[in-house]
Amino acid sequence: MAQTLGAEEGDFATHVNIKVLHYLIALAECLNFSRAANRCAVTQPTLSIQVRKLEEYLGVTLFERDRTRVVLTDDGEKVLSLARIVVAAADEIVRIRRTRIRVEFAHCAKPTQPQTDAAPTLIKEIN
Repeated sequence: MAQTLGAEEGDFATHVNIKVLHYLIALAECLNFSRAANRCAVTQPTLSIQVRKLEEYLGVTLFERDRTRVVLTDDGEKVLSLARIVVAAADEIVRIRRTRIRVEFAHCAKPTQPQTDAAPTLIKEIN
């Protein structure tokens, strides 16, 4: 496959996002574009285009395709292994954030108990 976008032409984060890595993982697990697209809640053309763009950016063929089957290539296996690590790390970052938000919300949402012994003191001070 001819390389149309080399790493020297832009950074990885500009051309590859976590969503595309999810598409790659789904396709590798399903080995079927329609099922992978369904799993990712996108259309088959969307998934196909994004995987093709990833291949173009990386300059490698990740999947061998024909009318009847999809097969992960050796390069695809290598990229898939790394994609799983990246996606797992991103998911963990999101979990940390969600946990932090829940803790902060729980702390803010706790009702405070009125100080019941303050009223007699205030009444004495007023009189």
